[in-house]
Amino acid sequence: MTHLGLRKLLEGLYALHANGEPATLDRLREEMQDNVPLVNKAFELQDRGLAHGDRRAWLSALLEHFRLKREKAAARELKERLGSVVDHAAALEILRQLQHRSTESGPDTTSRGDGAASGPTSPAPGVRSSEAREGING
Repeated sequence: MTHLGLRKLLEGLYALHANGEPATLDRLREEMQDNVPLVNKAFELQDRGLAHGDRRAWLSALLEHFRLKREKAAARELKERLGSVVDHAAALEILRQLQHRSTESGPDTTSRGDGAASGPTSPAPGVRSSEAREGING
């Protein structure tokens, strides 16, 4: 985890659990008096998550969003490597990897091929991308 604030929250929750205390934001608030805005943001995001009626479906959609994001990043990295390869055998291997990735994950259904997205672009139903970034970066 690269976000220092999120790492601090997670480490604090794990420390509470390891000490046999309830790993709750209420309890963590007492430990993190030095970073009140971070704790307040965590409570805001917790409330937003608790407000969803079908949290399992929301979590599934969120996990799928990040899986697709990882897949696209990996494919983009392979394409960048392909552009810089001078060895024919290495280029063929990268092409095989790209082809294998595309058959594993199936066709990209979020784009019509004209640059306009046709599928959902938010990380989960009811959450705008800007809200997700605020929650992570805020």
